[in-house]
Amino acid sequence: SGSLQPYESDPVTIGPLPATSGLNTLKAYVFNPNNTTDPNVVNDTLLITFFGCDSAMSGSYTVGNSTSNFKNMDEAMRSLKYCGVGGPVEMLVANGNYPGFSIEGEFPGSSEKNVVTFRSLANNRDSVIFEDMSAIKLSRTSHLLFEEITFDGDVIGVELEGTITNVEFHHCNIYAPQVNHTSYRAVSYQGTSGGTDMLDDVRFIGNTIDGGYYGIYMQYACGGTNMLADSRGVTIDINILSNAYYYGIYAYYYGNYRSISHNTITNHP
Repeated sequence: SGSLQPYESDPVTIGPLPATSGLNTLKAYVFNPNNTTDPNVVNDTLLITFFGCDSAMSGSYTVGNSTSNFKNMDEAMRSLKYCGVGGPVEMLVANGNYPGFSIEGEFPGSSEKNVVTFRSLANNRDSVIFEDMSAIKLSRTSHLLFEEITFDGDVIGVELEGTITNVEFHHCNIYAPQVNHTSYRAVSYQGTSGGTDMLDDVRFIGNTIDGGYYGIYMQYACGGTNMLADSRGVTIDINILSNAYYYGIYAYYYGNYRSISHNTITNHP
């Protein structure tokens, strides 16, 4: 109550908010300051957006349309990021074409036991297609499984960055354009000599990998020989690799490749 002089302030306490699960918006505004007309109405409003969680995520959720638990991947990513994981989670993506997405860092609560799985709802990898410069980018993340999905990159299909732990691509389509330029890669990991990052239990099993200058490009999957014993390595098994401009699999410098077995590799004519 009372009046405030210009640039003076007075705290106002807002009681408990009935937040809902998901995005919430709090809007507060003033009017008739000091019982007079506000001379500057462009600065009379404060708007805050925050995320509400009723519990950590566990079980199966649908993604992709108005009847799904999450309308799009952005909503699903926010929930995983802010609410965390309390058990194994399965994200079932509805049929359709989607923009590419990225995952940076671990989802809170994820573990060897509490893996987050992304799978097509139809259990058909041709039914869900992610498309972008990099169809998916994973950066310093862990405990993920991608299954029965198509990743169609304009430059890179699957881009890995930093230390990646316990991540599998199983029975997916992974595509990049067949171009005579080394930037084009269906699967890409670019480590550094002497770095501390590594691929630690990363698995590509039963996928169709097509195009790129490289089908699979992995350089410095470990930063040095001192890291080889700590890395559970890379598995590349039972994949069909086709139409790379130059190399089907390019695995160069330090790396712990536990298995590269039973793959079919055919480059372009």
